[in-house]
Amino acid sequence: MKSTLLASCSAAALVLCAAGASAQAQEASEPVRFEIPAGSMSQALDLYADQTGRELIYETGRVETLSAQGLSGIHDADAALSVMLDGTGLAYTADASGAVMVYASHQEPEPESDRDPEPVRRQARFDQAPADVVTVVGSQIPGLQTDGQLPVTIIDRDEIAAVAATSGDELYRSIPQMGDVAFNSTENVSGGINSARGDVASINLRALGTGNTLTLINGRRMVNHPGTQSENLVPVVSSNANAIPVRGVSRVEVLLDGASALYGSDAVAGVVNNVLRDDFDGLNVAVRYGMEPEISASESSIGLEFGRNFNQDRSNISVYASYLDRDPVQASERDFSANADLRDRLPEDWANDIQFRNNSNNSPWGAFTLLDPATGDPVSIPGVTTGSGGFNIRPAGDPDCTAPYQDGLCIAPGNGAGDVASRYNTNSSRTINNGVSRLNLFATADHDFDNGISVFAEGGYYWADSEAERSGSAQLSAERAVIPSSNYYNPFGAAGTNGRIDALGLPAAGYDVLLRRYRLVDAGSRKISVENTSWRALAGLEGQLGGFDWETAFLYSEAETDDTTTRTSNTLFADALAMGGPAAYNPFNGGGLPLSESGDNTPSDPGTIDGFLVPVSRISSTSLALWDVKLSRPDLFQLPAGSVGVALGLEQRRETFSDDRDPRLDGTIQFLAPETGELTSDVMGSSPTIDSSGARNVSSAFAELAVPVISPDM
Repeated sequence: MKSTLLASCSAAALVLCAAGASAQAQEASEPVRFEIPAGSMSQALDLYADQTGRELIYETGRVETLSAQGLSGIHDADAALSVMLDGTGLAYTADASGAVMVYASHQEPEPESDRDPEPVRRQARFDQAPADVVTVVGSQIPGLQTDGQLPVTIIDRDEIAAVAATSGDELYRSIPQMGDVAFNSTENVSGGINSARGDVASINLRALGTGNTLTLINGRRMVNHPGTQSENLVPVVSSNANAIPVRGVSRVEVLLDGASALYGSDAVAGVVNNVLRDDFDGLNVAVRYGMEPEISASESSIGLEFGRNFNQDRSNISVYASYLDRDPVQASERDFSANADLRDRLPEDWANDIQFRNNSNNSPWGAFTLLDPATGDPVSIPGVTTGSGGFNIRPAGDPDCTAPYQDGLCIAPGNGAGDVASRYNTNSSRTINNGVSRLNLFATADHDFDNGISVFAEGGYYWADSEAERSGSAQLSAERAVIPSSNYYNPFGAAGTNGRIDALGLPAAGYDVLLRRYRLVDAGSRKISVENTSWRALAGLEGQLGGFDWETAFLYSEAETDDTTTRTSNTLFADALAMGGPAAYNPFNGGGLPLSESGDNTPSDPGTIDGFLVPVSRISSTSLALWDVKLSRPDLFQLPAGSVGVALGLEQRRETFSDDRDPRLDGTIQFLAPETGELTSDVMGSSPTIDSSGARNVSSAFAELAVPVISPDM
């Protein structure tokens, strides 16, 4: 809206802060809407000059060690400056043009004509604010200085631009006090349907755990992300940092200490308040494009800022928008992630440490148990299987082979984890960075009435579509399938089946086979698609009454996640195993020759595979309805040490949560496990999870009183 021009003065080191257009300077007695956090006096004076449009002259040497009370709301410009300077030993004077000079109260102001300009540097504020100053977060009294109570870090607009973040996750990871981000896009591949997946990121201050940092937009809560997950066996929820419109953030205030007494139990680790720009005047468009080196993946984004002041600067509408499109990156495309077995990267002393062998013993090279079709009990064939009927498929010529099979394969005894012919490299069919399309829209509006009351509103919309892949499904021990003797490829099948090894002297009825260890690699990777949406609407009023600042607002916000994955139906897979013709699913053909830890070169019939692949979804939603009213005054009355501040307020909020699982997960469609005889999830590799929902109503009231005991002047 107005730019601030800095100049300086010679030995006195004076700073001249002027509005970009003097014609827009406001009269000294005109009410002005202020948003000035408590903090360093030089910063507060710069903001005062910018928000009033008045020329302001002050001596940097006198203010660099001083702190200013903050201001919020509509105040007379002269009265506001008096409040900021109260108790600092500074005074001010103004000339006929409206220019203001701040000086030590025991000195006469020096004529401006006697000063010589010199360069001035404005100090960056990315690091920690002074320990004896608390800015906006930490108190409900505007401008209160809580002297040493809570450390606060402020990231202002310049630092945000320097980070060049395209998402909230990128921005908050630049904060040194940020811990591990557990809600993140890697959960697309390392976590299952019970994890928060998609374009999601959490905020974890001081590594105290997800859900322990309260996230605010303009001082009010964000709705929780609908996705939940368990961390250290504790279910947790979090707001989605990527839903924050980074393009419109003016500054980020981070309270770096536990604030549960001030904000509730979800602020144990601290508070992050995102203050959005509500006074933008102009148009900015930014375009960005980047490529992943050496692979065919790129990222592009476009951002827009538009705002307009009108009604003689009493009204403003600001709109912020950004769109990002990012290609997925496969683990196999990067040397460091191409193989899940990391032992070749270890020093010689650790070369055989199997803790770094992260490939899977569930592979296309199956391990099985022979069963009596009449009783279901294990059956052994001496010299072919183990005593408990265990066997596996291997390449012919392997020294452990005990019976020949088809297509260069053989039967070998054993069905344990170490008996498989080849482990499977799960990184050969997964993404390490999901593909994302993301849209962030946010708008603010405000208007100052002649009677001193202001109306303000904000609205936001977030949408993201995420695509990722995870290696093919493997069975859980509770859902192992049985391959009947009628299966076309069963090497121990009934007489007349194609795969039967007659040389073993099998009974005419043949044997069933328990599929003990197997991964459906030929069915392809699990395709994960997650659509996240959320929206936020707020309207409020603020003003002054009897020397008090008052503010009230109503907020409503909703979020929804649709997490859909291509999975294997246990029931339909069992049907595919029971087929008697060549279209039957064949788990006995290994992964192809020569041995490889990646892929399956001997896939079963594509039509059969398509028949047991099903979309499995988890649709979750949350909502937040909030109403509050606040009354505050930083100068209720004076004591020798300074002004006594007071704040009162009420808040009522309702939060809801709903988690609707796919019928194959919630028990509507179940699978009867033949080995145990128990009903379980019909989704291969996933435990059953019932639908859940809940709501809570929270009513709160606060009263805050700040009584100064000692001042710097005492």
